[in-house]
Amino acid sequence: MALTTQSPKILVLIRTSLRPDCDLSAYAAMEARMNQLVSQIPGYLGANAYAAADGEAFVMVQFASREALLQWRDLPEHLEAQHAGREKFYASYDVRICSVERAYDFSMDREPKRSDKT
Repeated sequence: MALTTQSPKILVLIRTSLRPDCDLSAYAAMEARMNQLVSQIPGYLGANAYAAADGEAFVMVQFASREALLQWRDLPEHLEAQHAGREKFYASYDVRICSVERAYDFSMDREPKRSDKT
């Protein structure tokens, strides 16, 4: 899902590497289901994923609030998917949860937007 233009309060950065014997169709089905579920959470702003040729992937997920992130974190089906990821799919992963202190952007099509005046 593409990211929104709303300024996020929370960024989740996830780096993953799949196992060599990973069932890619089962993994894709689980990933599709998780995307479907997270998109229903109020305060979920979107995600972008990037993959390298060696199989390593990086995902940046944006939430409008810590409460939205916690709703996602505690969702039972998401917890089951995390367990399946460790047991079946991932060789390794790491997760970083970050609070956005300040945000700004540039587009030649419009004026810059800032999340603060500093």
